[in-house]
Amino acid sequence: MGAHRGCSEHRTVHRQQRQFTTSVLPPPTTSVASSRTDDTTTTTTTTRVAGLSKASPTPPRYRYPEPDTPVVMDEKHGYLEYRLATPPPSYPMTSRVTRRKGLLPVLAMAALFAWSCWGYLRLPTAPARTGVVPDGAPAAAVKDLVPLEAHIMSKCPDARDCLRDLVLPTMMKVQDKVNFTLSYIGTPTENDGVDCKHGPSECMGNIIELCAAHLYPDPKINLGFTMCLTREYSAIPDRTLVEDCALEHAIDIQALNDCATEDDGGFGVGMLRDSVRRSKSAGVTKSCTVRLNEEFYCVRDDGQWKDCPHGAGVNDLVIAIEKLYRS
Repeated sequence: MGAHRGCSEHRTVHRQQRQFTTSVLPPPTTSVASSRTDDTTTTTTTTRVAGLSKASPTPPRYRYPEPDTPVVMDEKHGYLEYRLATPPPSYPMTSRVTRRKGLLPVLAMAALFAWSCWGYLRLPTAPARTGVVPDGAPAAAVKDLVPLEAHIMSKCPDARDCLRDLVLPTMMKVQDKVNFTLSYIGTPTENDGVDCKHGPSECMGNIIELCAAHLYPDPKINLGFTMCLTREYSAIPDRTLVEDCALEHAIDIQALNDCATEDDGGFGVGMLRDSVRRSKSAGVTKSCTVRLNEEFYCVRDDGQWKDCPHGAGVNDLVIAIEKLYRS
């Protein structure tokens, strides 16, 4: 680096001297003199520079610039590197230490907060009450829940409207206060069979829905599955529809099929027969009929609500359930 710098500065000095000579000295003048001697002509050319008689000014000497900071050559690197004669002063790292000290209280508070949250999450919680009554439960436990029952036919449009507009919204609000039952309407036969109003396909749909309630007693599952089928009641018991609804509500389709075909279908027919007899003994003949606390509450028939003295709205049914639950 030093060698290149020297060459560059010498070239700069030479360039400045040439510029000085050109700008200070005027251009030379030439005079021609002729003389004739013995038939020979001699021509003499004299070149004279104007102003030589005067003392020409001395060109300025170039001085290398003085560095602002004294530097010394590094002995190891020679011309390739300069270093400061006096190293810069070092400052104590007081700010970093201060920041570290300031972080300690914050970390301590964060650790204390995390420990408190962990202790709170590990506290034991009481199980929530649901409307599902286990088999063999004592009578006192069942008595606390209000009986709510819907009597339907699986391929009936009134059953779809009844479940969608009244039963399902009510269950979403008071599930933990009712003992819900879904029963079916039909006609028992002499050979322990069942006749369904909309044909054998409706009987098969009733059995599938009863199997779902048998395998999954939680109304959130079995009632949701039944509602899924009832939305497309005309397609019941199409296998694709059943599989789609089972998948939607996390129901094992193989277990559902085994239930419907157990004992060559005898198990499913037996559940349907018992359900139909229950509806008949209650005096129910129309789908959909809603009963509350073993009494008729409201009927959906021919696309209309009938015989609903307390109202056919969801809030009306919820209020009636709340009153019975507190009494």
